[in-house]
Amino acid sequence: MNKSMKKRGVAPYLAGAAVAVFGLSGTAFAASTTIPYTQAQAKAGKTVYSSQCASCHGANLQGVAAPAIAGTNFLKTAQTNKWSLQTIDQIVTNNMPFSAPGSLKPKQYADVMAYLLAANCYKAGSTPFPTKAPSSFANIQMKPPTSKNPKADANGVCPVG
Repeated sequence: MNKSMKKRGVAPYLAGAAVAVFGLSGTAFAASTTIPYTQAQAKAGKTVYSSQCASCHGANLQGVAAPAIAGTNFLKTAQTNKWSLQTIDQIVTNNMPFSAPGSLKPKQYADVMAYLLAANCYKAGSTPFPTKAPSSFANIQMKPPTSKNPKADANGVCPVG
């Protein structure tokens, strides 16, 4: 990270990183869609998140020194900005943790992505989130669910446990 990025803070940097891959057209999907990750992977990701991400993004993914990364408002922002699953994966794997980008193992990044998907109320399946995301993830745009998940909290975040 260069001095200019430190001076501006994390939000403009993340926005810039995301803008670099925006504008992708593709299939929008709601949280009812099954995408590749397993519940066991999400639980492992919660552990990694707690130790590597929560200090900036908050224990409940609500945002502290960095933006919220789960819930209705996050997913509305993702939809407005046409963030694909590939966009989110690239931001996470290339830029996080903010203090040591790229320092996690590929499996840890995949587990964190599974945790983020679970917390955003996407249904788990039997196929794990890959350690190297396929290019087809560029065609999957994130958006809020069409109906409220009964397990979600008031902010639209689902428990992972």
